[in-house]
Amino acid sequence: MTPRPRHLVTGCNRTRSAIGAVALASICFATGCASAPSIDGATPAEAAANVGPRETPIVTASTAPTAPPSSPALSEVLAQDRFVALNVAFERSGLLDVIEGLDDFVLFAPTDAAFASSGADIGIEYATLMNDPRLLEAILRYHIVADPSTNQSWRTLNGAALDVDGSDAATIEHADGVDVLNRISVHNGTVFVMSRLLLPAPEPLVSSTELQAGD
Repeated sequence: MTPRPRHLVTGCNRTRSAIGAVALASICFATGCASAPSIDGATPAEAAANVGPRETPIVTASTAPTAPPSSPALSEVLAQDRFVALNVAFERSGLLDVIEGLDDFVLFAPTDAAFASSGADIGIEYATLMNDPRLLEAILRYHIVADPSTNQSWRTLNGAALDVDGSDAATIEHADGVDVLNRISVHNGTVFVMSRLLLPAPEPLVSSTELQAGD
């Protein structure tokens, strides 16, 4: 085999070196390599530019609206520190499952301070209330209104109607004369934070004589 002239071999090696350097410069330009060799004094970016044009993808900002945060579950709201007593009351009365099974509801939620002052507010001491499940359930049912959008009289699960000063959950500021501290929207209803417990008015007493007279 006839050996190639030395100048041809050298020229080929230089060509290969130049091609390899251009390829390496192209890779470094794409990946951000800081130590790529230069070709004839050109910077890596200039050498890579000589390889040919590249297609640069166009990234457009999303125009989709940001989804609003979803309403919390009732259990999340009741997990707040101010509702410890109400959670205990629901556990003892078994009413939490009843509320969560409603399609729409308003819960007038007394705070811990409201339970603590129940003796002065409604005449029933906290200990008495918590140790009488039937009494506790009856009073808590008076704090729950099902389907308020169609329940125009605001009749509660207790059977008695609340005296409210608004036509819907967005406008009510008082219930039975008690201030609504604030309202919280949940998945399937509204929670009104209350500073005191509510107590339904007692049924009027009717004597047996009056009953017989009405027959």
